[in-house]
Amino acid sequence: MLFEMQKSKNTFYYLGIFLYVLSMNLQISFMFNEWALADSPMLIVLKLLKYGAYLFCIIHFFTVIRFSHNVLFAVGIMLAVSVYAMFTGPEKLPLFYFVLIATAVQTDFKKIVKIFLLVQATTFVIYLSLSLAGIMGSGEVIEPDRIRSYLGYGWVNRASYNLLFMSLELLYLRKRAIDPVLAVILSALNWFIYVKTHTVFSMAITFMIIIYGLIYYFYSKSDRKITFVRKNRKRDYYVILTLFLLLIVAGIALILVFKSSNPFLYKLNRFVTGRLELGKKAIERYGLHLGGNKLQWIGSSTLLFGLAEGNEYFYVDNGFLQIALEFGLLFAGFALYMYTAAIKKAVYLKDYSFATVALILGFVFVFEPYVIDFAFNPFVIYYFSKITLTSHNRRILIDRFDIRLLSSYKRF
Repeated sequence: MLFEMQKSKNTFYYLGIFLYVLSMNLQISFMFNEWALADSPMLIVLKLLKYGAYLFCIIHFFTVIRFSHNVLFAVGIMLAVSVYAMFTGPEKLPLFYFVLIATAVQTDFKKIVKIFLLVQATTFVIYLSLSLAGIMGSGEVIEPDRIRSYLGYGWVNRASYNLLFMSLELLYLRKRAIDPVLAVILSALNWFIYVKTHTVFSMAITFMIIIYGLIYYFYSKSDRKITFVRKNRKRDYYVILTLFLLLIVAGIALILVFKSSNPFLYKLNRFVTGRLELGKKAIERYGLHLGGNKLQWIGSSTLLFGLAEGNEYFYVDNGFLQIALEFGLLFAGFALYMYTAAIKKAVYLKDYSFATVALILGFVFVFEPYVIDFAFNPFVIYYFSKITLTSHNRRILIDRFDIRLLSSYKRF
């Protein structure tokens, strides 16, 4: 009865996260650019959706939470880091991130992923349909060697990355197995979006996710099961964590050591469309500090629609480096901690679906800034949703809804 009662109270958080994800998916639409240019009343509606989301999340936190020193420590540290980043950085986003992430304690992460997937898939179909019908966002960006379509979104790469994260969510929810029918549907959508937008990186990653899920589907159906990674959870944790951190560190190290005079780095920089050079320039201009910097990112869409004060392209795509520059090393460090701690809990619970997703995200974050992005990425919430409820009773596990796991809780 206690579990059912707590589940029903979680409705406040699920409603809050639904409203916020909806507002963010409206904000990345082509319509948002038109609303911003016209100073439309819809901007007020989007703000109301976000403030409603914060309110519901806070209500959930104070009506459901059972405090322990584990919960207080994690929430307290994130609050302190977020407040510091808010005062030193350019905006209040870190505090809003705190409200959305830290209040996820005692929720069902799978339901959160389903909410993200529902909103993303619905808006994806609507934007794509309206774009193909010529009603919304059917414009194009003409480049010397290609023509890129908006497909209803605020920029040409949004549709592609929306599909990438939907593929990751399906991979997680289906326990890494993507059946042939779903694989064909996702592949067709991925290729269509690539033809229209020419977003190479996300297209390649999405195909990789589909192929991995399809292979795992057939392999899991066979008599030979994949057992190698499940023999020793402590070893699995260190292997997965090491691979994840290597990807993050390598991405930032390449930026730090970049020199245009180095033939290898010069060619690599061209291959990744100037990301290494832009990251190096940003570090030289602002430096890396514990706190953030008062800066404004100026991307291609911002320049095109005249939404920025300057006219010089200035944007860093590396996920953790962008957070470090904007909100400081402390906040970036805590964001990294949330992912590493989430990997530990995932291996702990034999949730290798999340561990697989985390490794893919580690590669994505080297090139794209979606470490904390509530239009696309639900996985940053994993750590707080799985946090230990009490420290004195080890039988109450991280994911309290799966009673079968209560007897398997052991520390490394």
